[in-house]
Amino acid sequence: MERQHARVLDAIFEHPFPHNLEWADVLSLMQHIGTVTERHDGKYDFETHGVHAVFTKPHDKDLTPEAVLELRRLLSDAGVAKDEESPATPEQPPIVAVLIDHRAARFFKAGPEDGRFVQVDHIEPKDPHGFRRHLEHRKEAHYKGERTPESDELFYEPIAQRLKGAPAIVLVGDAKGKSSAMHYLTAYLEDKHKDVAARIIHEERADLSKITVGDIERIAAAAGERAQP
Repeated sequence: MERQHARVLDAIFEHPFPHNLEWADVLSLMQHIGTVTERHDGKYDFETHGVHAVFTKPHDKDLTPEAVLELRRLLSDAGVAKDEESPATPEQPPIVAVLIDHRAARFFKAGPEDGRFVQVDHIEPKDPHGFRRHLEHRKEAHYKGERTPESDELFYEPIAQRLKGAPAIVLVGDAKGKSSAMHYLTAYLEDKHKDVAARIIHEERADLSKITVGDIERIAAAAGERAQP
């Protein structure tokens, strides 16, 4: 069983009930170990190992405690429990996910208690010329070239220092090519901090205005699986 599915399965059987078990993660798990059928009335029929139950998609992204209890009953009746019989896999190094654009860098990693990703830090570029906290082009500050001289030191260098102790790094950005802060950070690290650049295991483009914690976890989990020797 994939590590992401095993984590969701473990969460279903947690005590007390988990309050942040996402519907999308449960759908993915059930499609992996059984079948999911959307009915004409909008409800979902989950079936695994010959046992089935009907679930209603929650109004929020997370399952209610009642739905988690019903899911436990379904899996228990089907003989599915925590992923104890799966062959042991090497532990992934802790991943730090960095969501970065020209406005800010946000750092996420798995929490020590439930393994869910949480934001642990936030770095913004300085704004000495009053350009609304964006990394500005030199022409806006009456310089020639692309960026103001202080941009690297006041934004990318603190990010590099923050990542010094990260065993594995996933970068997520929302632009293409040289206009991407993610691209610029990678180039900066490869030039100034090769040790940090060497620990980048994945770069992903995404719409940062719509990304969820669940999205970050899925990106990080997939990157970690691909990085396994």
